Amino acid sequence: MRYSELRAGKLAIGSGVVEAANKTLAAALMKRSGMRWHIKSEQAIPGFRALQMSGFLASA
Repeated sequence: MRYSELRAGKLAIGSGVVEAANKTLAAALMKRSGMRWHIKSEQAIPGFRALQMSGFLASA
């Protein structure tokens, strides 16, 4: 990585910001009132969402 360029642009170079955002988004999506999840579906949803947001899947 080009750390000096990223720091000059005031961009984060660690993964902590990304991990915290993912944790927050997962909690917001998965912990809504009345929701119940099974392990298989709980693990599949973030993978599906990542594919959809990356453009590899067409929007539903």
